[in-house]
Amino acid sequence: MNPAPQPTESNQEGESEPVFLESMYEAVPVASALSSNRYFAKLILASFWGEQEEFTKQALASLSLIDVPYDPDRPEFSDKIFENYERILDTTFPKLHFLRPKPKELRMVESSKLNSLYFEERFKYKLGKSDRVVLSDWFRCTLHAGDLDKLEPMKWINDAIANFFIELFKSKEYLAGCKLAHPFSMTSEQFLLFNTYFSSYIECIEKPILEAGSQAEQLEQVLSDLATNKISWLVSRKRADITQFSLILIPYFRKFHWNLYVVQGFDELWTSASSFLSTPGAEAGMLGSHLSQTAITCYSLDSLYSSTSEHRVNFLTLRYALQTTLVGILNNTFSLKLPYSTPLLSDLNFRTVVLRSISQRNAVDCGPALLENIEQIIQKGMKFLLNPEIELNESIKQNTFYLQQKRVLLISIILELEKGKSVQNVIEDYIQRTLSTIAK
Repeated sequence: MNPAPQPTESNQEGESEPVFLESMYEAVPVASALSSNRYFAKLILASFWGEQEEFTKQALASLSLIDVPYDPDRPEFSDKIFENYERILDTTFPKLHFLRPKPKELRMVESSKLNSLYFEERFKYKLGKSDRVVLSDWFRCTLHAGDLDKLEPMKWINDAIANFFIELFKSKEYLAGCKLAHPFSMTSEQFLLFNTYFSSYIECIEKPILEAGSQAEQLEQVLSDLATNKISWLVSRKRADITQFSLILIPYFRKFHWNLYVVQGFDELWTSASSFLSTPGAEAGMLGSHLSQTAITCYSLDSLYSSTSEHRVNFLTLRYALQTTLVGILNNTFSLKLPYSTPLLSDLNFRTVVLRSISQRNAVDCGPALLENIEQIIQKGMKFLLNPEIELNESIKQNTFYLQQKRVLLISIILELEKGKSVQNVIEDYIQRTLSTIAK
């Protein structure tokens, strides 16, 4: 979530310049900080009601402001909101006069410009086609005509769109083009990028794990079912050997929000475990103690920048999924019978970090933010994870509409492929257009 706007320095007249609240994501922390005056806080949120009604309702509920009376359906409400807002600022909170919601007329002009940009790329071939018509099977992903609607402004992207671009980012054509534009970009041997369905495999253990708590037998049953029925392909290393990659990228969808988790150090953990078990006289029962000295780190790149506590359940679920995978691989490799609940990963060697990266400015751009973060990591690797605020291009951070322009760039890929252009040429054009957008 964006930090609350800070007061600007005084101008020559001794008055502060207005700081516009760009979106709900800037309004919420301001409203939260001022929630002691509940009507005032609600006015801040209500000024964005017409643009993001559902998110406004969630924000109001989270701040316990739902019961403050007003009727947003009254025609005069939107006309009076700014007048009331100014009056309360001037009378109740005179020291906070630097806070102003961006004028609705200005927001409408900016939105119109963006829509014009989008419709310049609007696909013509879809006219008359059923939403279920298969466009093509690029990168082993099936896209239907109806999926393309998810790239329109103010819509959430779905699994089909997300997985299409995830597979594209793993393709040899993209990685080759990326290496030309970004000489220090990662190779396919350095990272493992899961598709969006992986999180659904492990999310199903979230509730059972919390219910199991410290009950070892119940926890073992949950993790055993995960290993044998959900991620057996990962434990058996048939599709991908998770132990060989320095970075593991896991797209995660939970509670209507896309997020990216990146695990660093799993390969080193495996090396340490296998080296220990290969030592003559080593006891498998001492493995947990040995691995406590080898840490792995799980990073969260969240376009809302939620606090670490809000990611607690996701981190816990990922920790158990990774532990189950490691135990399963060790059992298969060394003919062991370690329980899946063996605490090879604990608070001692499983570190969690929530990073501030690109921020979404509305309620729906978490999907484009997910894809942008994936690209940033492929282009810059650990350098980006260690300091994303510095590594993220300044023009991206300052461009309010970058993630919505990202939609235009993404849809252009599908358009060009649909026209029959080669994958290599399409990706080269996409990378150059992205660089040009950033440079503007």
